[in-house]
Amino acid sequence: MDESPLAGPEPAPPAPRPHDPLAVALGNASLLGVGYLLLRRRGLAVLAVAVTVVLVSLLVSTASPSYEVAVGVWWTAVIAHGWFLTRAGAGQGVGRGALRGQRLVALGVTLPVLLAVGLLRFDASRVGESVAEARERGDCAKVESARGGVWFGHRMADAPLTARGDEIVEDCRRLETAGGQLTTGLTGDTTSLEGGFETLASVLAQPGNEKQDTYGDDHSDKLPGSWKAADATDAVLVVCMGADTFGSSVQTCPYRPRGSGSTTYVTFRKIAVPVKVYELRTGKLVSHRTLQIGGSGCPAMITYYSGSSGPGPASNRYVSAATSDVRSAFRPLVNR
Repeated sequence: MDESPLAGPEPAPPAPRPHDPLAVALGNASLLGVGYLLLRRRGLAVLAVAVTVVLVSLLVSTASPSYEVAVGVWWTAVIAHGWFLTRAGAGQGVGRGALRGQRLVALGVTLPVLLAVGLLRFDASRVGESVAEARERGDCAKVESARGGVWFGHRMADAPLTARGDEIVEDCRRLETAGGQLTTGLTGDTTSLEGGFETLASVLAQPGNEKQDTYGDDHSDKLPGSWKAADATDAVLVVCMGADTFGSSVQTCPYRPRGSGSTTYVTFRKIAVPVKVYELRTGKLVSHRTLQIGGSGCPAMITYYSGSSGPGPASNRYVSAATSDVRSAFRPLVNR
């Protein structure tokens, strides 16, 4: 009689390894697919890294704020997706030791990534402030110096901010080009002279670049049209003006804040403008002096803002110069 083996119960398949939703979500917050790797979803991990690389590459190459928003949305999405993938079986059959291990692995990867991005954004902001301050002072040398430490990490962490710094550096380089063209133009090269003025005007026309020039407030809007050349080919003299400074005193008057407060004496001074005049045909310096633009002082009321000078108004102010005052100051340069 044949004996057949008794059929026994088949071994149950191994239970799927449960995972901690917090660890998976935290791992995905690294944008490196660590949460998906904890779930053994290698395909999702590779996809997550690929999307991250594409978005960061687009952000760095375009510096568009929209891609910065897209990275933020993607970051939120992978965190939420990792959480909901494991939420149904959250913690079932998972010992405390396993939970702690999964969270430590996720934290060990994500924390350095987030910390590095945060520090890089802070440093990029610091560099951006230095560049902006240098531009406000019209100091292109400081702009170049401040931008010297910018590297790929800064561009990845805050691409729009570093791109604005790049634009400021480019403006400074264009100003240097304009300076070279103007210098060449003083030898009688009207083409270089015209190109220099066009380059200079295009840079200064951009918002925030008003102080990025060795010319200051040129007061040209108050000079008569007959004193100005239509273009570089009609010019005989080129007048280069420096920044305005306080000139000689015109009048000193007391002012007192409304209500209460101590009396402050304010001196109104002429507008001193250093000028150099070149003969265009030969490039010869024909005049180097400081003009003083007069005007009226001591108005009945002045407006001021409390600042580094103290609670009261500054002790020195420019006179209020009329068109006739500006023309009187510049007339000796024209009537030679």
